[in-house]
Amino acid sequence: MYHVGHCEATIEDANEIHQMQLKSFKKLLDKYHDYDISLGNEPIDKIIARINQKETDYYIIKYNNISVGAIRIINLDDGKLNRISPIFILPEFQNKGIAQSVFKIIEENYEQ
Repeated sequence: MYHVGHCEATIEDANEIHQMQLKSFKKLLDKYHDYDISLGNEPIDKIIARINQKETDYYIIKYNNISVGAIRIINLDDGKLNRISPIFILPEFQNKGIAQSVFKIIEENYEQ
């Protein structure tokens, strides 16, 4: 049995999130060469800016206490509406139901 959880990210986590994001989107970047818009080519400054946004909750996704990805929740309309952008899981941890479990946790935590 595995455990999926999350912990709220801080500025100190920006480098770890950045490295996981680059690795998670590398295959798509290599395929489409969309260097200007791909999260696989995004500078760390953009992640830091997102973490600093007051309307953003950023979480590191944990699988058996190992960091395997991240999810960003954007609180809109005074918290009545939320948007996810991005969510990603490291390639070696994909297809294990992790993202599905994370969505269940997020839905429970952000339920109105």
